[in-house]
Amino acid sequence: MGSAQSGDADTADGIHAGAYAMMISDALDIAAAALAILVVLRLTRMQHEKALAGPGAPVAV
Repeated sequence: MGSAQSGDADTADGIHAGAYAMMISDALDIAAAALAILVVLRLTRMQHEKALAGPGAPVAV
């Protein structure tokens, strides 16, 4: 979205709008990556706890 806007920008305002849209997009990408990391860490911790509990032991969820 931001790259399409900045590619068609012929004025300083258009370039500014494209750069702003690109920054918003990058910020959302960073937030999504951080959330993905947290999900992976939580799942890994849960798997580790289940493995330590041994077979047949009930796991609290």
